[in-house]
Amino acid sequence: TDAYTSMKLLAQRAQLLAFDLLVAGRGRAEPAQQIAERLAQTGDMFLGTVLRGRIAVDCSRSPDAPVDSALLRLATDQLLDDSTDLPAAAPAERLVRAAAPAGLLPAFSH
Repeated sequence: TDAYTSMKLLAQRAQLLAFDLLVAGRGRAEPAQQIAERLAQTGDMFLGTVLRGRIAVDCSRSPDAPVDSALLRLATDQLLDDSTDLPAAAPAERLVRAAAPAGLLPAFSH
């Protein structure tokens, strides 16, 4: 509900129609996939939006585990996207780790 509300506000107020989704949870990936599918369908039907990238992050992983390759790919795509204000030269892994405050996404803090 919160993600859809945010998409709706951004679509209506800033004319943003393409989004990426990161769902953080613990354990199984199926609930996150269901959330992403439902959000993509609802956004398409009611707002005309597109959900480009969607990944699930398992927050129960060890803090020493490597950063998930799907998250690195999403961060890299964001860095290569000319419409973002992120520094183009920042390594994706460093950016992901810096964007995840300690305790918020423990899988990415070292």
